[in-house]
Amino acid sequence: MARAHGGLTSAGKVRKCTPKKEKKEKPRPPRGRAYRRRQYKKTFESELLIHNGRRLGPNNIIVRQKQGY
Repeated sequence: MARAHGGLTSAGKVRKCTPKKEKKEKPRPPRGRAYRRRQYKKTFESELLIHNGRRLGPNNIIVRQKQGY
């Protein structure tokens, strides 16, 4: 017979101990056409993605260093 991972006496102890935080008020992200436009600009029009004449991906280490990560 299969058993559960861990005892049921210790269930939920981490969530109970973490302090409750209020949600932050954030600006609403663009939707529809505006979202696709921002996606296109990030992918194709960004000067950060060109290095020595080659197009790099957005997760490339050179691009991330230029962005300050």
